Amino acid sequence: GGGAASIIAGLFAQGQQGFWLPFTDFASLSQDSAGTLPYTALEQPVGRVLDRSGRGNHASQPTSTARGKVSAAVVSPPTRPYYLRLDGTDDFYTCGGGGSTTGFYYSDVIRPTTSTFSALLDDATAGGGYLVQRTNTGIHFSAKAGAAVTSVSLPLAANVQAFVLAMDDGVDLTLQVNSAQVSVARPVVTAGASTMYLGRYTTVAQYFSGTMTEPIYRAGPPPSAYEREVIRN
Repeated sequence: GGGAASIIAGLFAQGQQGFWLPFTDFASLSQDSAGTLPYTALEQPVGRVLDRSGRGNHASQPTSTARGKVSAAVVSPPTRPYYLRLDGTDDFYTCGGGGSTTGFYYSDVIRPTTSTFSALLDDATAGGGYLVQRTNTGIHFSAKAGAAVTSVSLPLAANVQAFVLAMDDGVDLTLQVNSAQVSVARPVVTAGASTMYLGRYTTVAQYFSGTMTEPIYRAGPPPSAYEREVIRN
């Protein structure tokens, strides 16, 4: 609603790096990666989604066969009327905003349709960065200090819709899947890549099969507990 939209926009009001990618908003979508072909109906390919954070980290996919499609909700009651559907074969997007070492926040409503390893959001390299991924048993969040990896995991079955939140608040790495939450002491994170991948790993061609909604990412300190709750609801 309007309250959540105002709070999300406010997350970036002081120039914080990140993105807000509303795949549920046709006005933010284009069928082509250049942004010249308007999005007008369900099941059209999404070539680009505008970043509504104001940071200009628009997500795009120049390869026409590797674009997701917006579909109607498949769960009842739906938290959103539409979802971006990724096929698990080659669909993914890239955008800017990666490389943070001072904190991390990601949230979205997702629904994996398989138990295949794949990335939800990834800027990790061999020597640093963050990764939120789908595993064969659930959701996994990790951060790297050089080659050393610190991580937390929670279960999530295939074909179950979930609100997923991953954050580094400068003290802990925290992962939330619906009402379940787990934390571990954070490492001294080293920077990953400036380019972020949604729907596949940065270096491995394994693709997320399922739906995304409105992924939000902010570098640096996460939103407050109140802001996180408003975004979730």
